Amino acid sequence: MNSPKPAPFAYGQIDERPEEDPGVDSSAPLEEGDRDTPVLLLEDLVVRFKSMEGIPITAVDRVSLRINRRETVGLVGETGCGKSTLARAALKLVPFQEGHVTLLGHDLAGLRNTELRSLRRRCQMIFQDPRGSLNPRMTVGRIIGEPLRVHGIGERREQAEAVREMMDLVGLPDELYARRPVQLSGGQQQRVGIARALITRPALVICDEPVSALDVSIRAQILNLLADLRDSLDVSFLFIAHDLAVVRHLSDRVAVMYLGRIVEEGPVGEIFAQPRHPYSQGLVAAILRADGFARQRLGQVRRLAAGDLPSLLNPPEGCRYQSRCPYALDDPCRKTPPPDFVDSSSGVSRLVACHRWEEIASDSLDSAVLGADGTEPDISIYAPPQGDPKDSVEPENRAGE
Repeated sequence: MNSPKPAPFAYGQIDERPEEDPGVDSSAPLEEGDRDTPVLLLEDLVVRFKSMEGIPITAVDRVSLRINRRETVGLVGETGCGKSTLARAALKLVPFQEGHVTLLGHDLAGLRNTELRSLRRRCQMIFQDPRGSLNPRMTVGRIIGEPLRVHGIGERREQAEAVREMMDLVGLPDELYARRPVQLSGGQQQRVGIARALITRPALVICDEPVSALDVSIRAQILNLLADLRDSLDVSFLFIAHDLAVVRHLSDRVAVMYLGRIVEEGPVGEIFAQPRHPYSQGLVAAILRADGFARQRLGQVRRLAAGDLPSLLNPPEGCRYQSRCPYALDDPCRKTPPPDFVDSSSGVSRLVACHRWEEIASDSLDSAVLGADGTEPDISIYAPPQGDPKDSVEPENRAGE
């Protein structure tokens, strides 16, 4: 008996498989009137693990976050604060124990595996290590086209056409189609990862530090590529990084994460111009700038973010930042966890998890924290490169050279 012929493939449209997942229409686009409908909504999310000794570890603790259509939300914090765990829990790649995750209008807790698989066509991920995330035995064309084959989208000829179209969109020349990852530079490998994530035309892409392993010049190309794709493909991003200059360039809103909790969230301009939480102030002060105020800013960083990140095996009581905070008091900072206070003093609402945020806000930041003239940091190094991105393709990195 012959198998049924796949449905005709129109690039950008996801075929339906009602026999597997009748409750999820992952291909339905958001209507124009749904522009404020969140693509991703996290409510009081809790993710716990157990250590090898069986000690429970709360990696994500009561985190709430919202990402709207065509919006880029930056998630920043030190290594080990729970950023990547939060991202994986948002796609249910790791289980969460409490809270709710609503993805494209669907509560993930109530979905079957087949429904989750269908929904993930519209929610993809770009990983931190481009080489480690690519199968070394596959060619570039096969890697980019793999999501189409996994989800049964289109016939082989149509898949190949879609892959070449996506390669052109992300600035990969056609001659790389039959090459393997080891024959590509780091920037080219990351472009392959971006193309693979976008091949199914997702509504949400989670970028887990996608440029941290790249050189600065290549990093600028990738960042500007993501910004262009966001506008042209109508996609939302959750952009995870520890480099605030990178986040400032790409994001609409910023959430600052510390030891499993969001300590400040708001519009990117507000967070950078007047950070309210001491930890946010320390991160902003740590941004490198080409001026003569490095020594003053180093002093601010040492004052605002002294010491190391505490262990999740034994987190501080009360406010989790109290062990490093220069403003911490015995009561309430070291006894009571702070709620999320709403700061509307600038006319735009933002959340601050700090008992003393109003006192801290009343003290004007030293100009060395912001810039030489008290303005936002200069990150012109991430300005868009001139010309077509394909005209400045990174040199090949052939094995043995």
